[in-house]
Amino acid sequence: MLLEGARAQAGIALWGTGEQALANCARVVGLARQFEPNASSFRAFVERLEADAERNDSGEAPIIEEGTEGVRMMTVHKAKGLEFPIVILADPTSPLISANPSRHVVPERQLWLQPLCGCSPIELREAAGEELWRDREEAIRLAYVATTRARDLLVVPVVGDGERPGWLEVLNPAIYPPGEARSSVTAAPGCPPFGEDSVFERGPDIKPPRGGSIRPGLYPPFGERPEIVWWDPRALELDVEEQVSLRQQARS
Repeated sequence: MLLEGARAQAGIALWGTGEQALANCARVVGLARQFEPNASSFRAFVERLEADAERNDSGEAPIIEEGTEGVRMMTVHKAKGLEFPIVILADPTSPLISANPSRHVVPERQLWLQPLCGCSPIELREAAGEELWRDREEAIRLAYVATTRARDLLVVPVVGDGERPGWLEVLNPAIYPPGEARSSVTAAPGCPPFGEDSVFERGPDIKPPRGGSIRPGLYPPFGERPEIVWWDPRALELDVEEQVSLRQQARS
């Protein structure tokens, strides 16, 4: 009644994170209704919320329910167990692993080692090779989780002039066609006509690699490599005026 009487929802919706704030408000109201039959006081409900927060049992409410059309942005860890018709991987230049290990755990000694103020314990430095190997294995598993969230279409950002390092580099053998397969490119069904270059723009001092850039089009399966479509970025409609929401209009 307070939210409706004060028209709080309309004001919250204009916040920068309005959708998430509204979802969290609705979640608190739902928790209050569940707590009400056995509630002793309002203070007891507040203490229950504080206790849940301390135990990290009070994650943010989902903005879009499963089955609802929309775009969801999330980390790979939060996407575990979920599935979507289309998945677009992001941040391709993020490194696969860090240059130095972040921790080393020795359970039998009940020991946790990690850098502090730029200094690393000697045991951590000695175990650097082992920990970096574990980090790489975990990064590969994370990339597997990310790619298998897609049910119908997976979009991977890459550079047609050559492979680039990053957290998606483990996918390069499946994405970049080998030299003998590059002549098998054909028109991609359902796509607009493509040109001859998969790089939109290069700097004044940058030239295409010897042999040229990956040509846009459909590449058939090759060995264990799946069917891949390399897109022509010039076929995209860029600088289209966005139909923004009321919240974004108010902020501008």
